[in-house]
Amino acid sequence: MGHEPDYVPPPPSGNASPKQVGLIFGLALVLVVFVLVAFYQSPDAIMQVGAFLIFLGLVFGAGLVSRNETVQLITAGIMMLGVGGAVSLGINSGDAFWYVGAVLFVLCAAIIVGKDRFLTES
Repeated sequence: MGHEPDYVPPPPSGNASPKQVGLIFGLALVLVVFVLVAFYQSPDAIMQVGAFLIFLGLVFGAGLVSRNETVQLITAGIMMLGVGGAVSLGINSGDAFWYVGAVLFVLCAAIIVGKDRFLTES
């Protein structure tokens, strides 16, 4: 009988190319700018908007590190709630900025669902 070596899983970005990691960090920076502008745009509701965006950021992170397809689909669905929230804020305020945020949330959901197709184990 042979001894099997202990399995050490790679880090979440272990199979990602530098371009893919840079793309994720670039998207994160765009989302940070979106959050900062959202805080500036809505000083009356800063706590509610901030808490919702922080929650969506945590959900996005959980979806990125999860390898379970069900968890990925659930987190992508929750990200789509962000789309609805951003569109409703765009309709209520009339600012096109919120529609850009909705597109960013759609991109986040697409990354969560499609990341495993590009990051394959070797």
